[in-house]
Amino acid sequence: VVAKKCPAKKYMLIVAAHGGGYIPLTDLPEAATTRTNRGLLIDDGHNRKLLTVHSLSSGIKNANVRLQTVYMLACMMNNMEYQFELKDLCDYVIASTYSMPGKGGALNVLVEQLSQPNVDIEHALDEYIKADVKSWETDMENPESSVFYTDLTLTRTANIDKLGTMMRQFVDRLCETYTNGTEAQKQAIDSCTARAVKVQENYPYYDVAKYMSSIMSALPEVYDVSFCHQMEETFNSCIAAQYYSTYLTVHHYMVDYS
Repeated sequence: VVAKKCPAKKYMLIVAAHGGGYIPLTDLPEAATTRTNRGLLIDDGHNRKLLTVHSLSSGIKNANVRLQTVYMLACMMNNMEYQFELKDLCDYVIASTYSMPGKGGALNVLVEQLSQPNVDIEHALDEYIKADVKSWETDMENPESSVFYTDLTLTRTANIDKLGTMMRQFVDRLCETYTNGTEAQKQAIDSCTARAVKVQENYPYYDVAKYMSSIMSALPEVYDVSFCHQMEETFNSCIAAQYYSTYLTVHHYMVDYS
């Protein structure tokens, strides 16, 4: 309806609600027949049921509009799984790995950036998410010591498929090594898994970049230098921009995709 009444050259969808990551819950009748049932956003106003990722992607596809950007204005949406779910539906995804404040933000900066003549979309989104993260700290007297976990990542979806191919190779080698490798290799994998950085204590979400890096460092005979460099380059090519609250940066709690 919006595209028909207010047609534009570029479209951005802002999905605002309570998020909880890649949760295996269903809500709508059609979700029960899909292979991927993941609760996307919690609806406070309707029996606290969840909108599934299938429902969201179906809605975008049925709109027949190519989205430039999907902004997940909800907590813990910067999951690797969601990047794969959305990669064919938009050019950029904005999402937070940690929790997101319930108020504030800098949408005025987004409007200002996008209204510039001959706007560079990626630059505009970069400036916006930087301003967004900064705006959430404006009322803090000492942001370095105030425990404030928030972040935003801007992802280029065009490069996600290549990253998926690299991750598939990583996982295949990991499983083969854990199944048929030496006892020392298995212990090394177990140690990396036990020390993996968790995004939140009560959720099974881990920093995927740090986990892969620790595994590759522990098993150089499985992941040679060439593979490690290729993985790093491919991973970084997906990330157009990242910003963290001061507390996260000072205490080195920055995370990539979970």
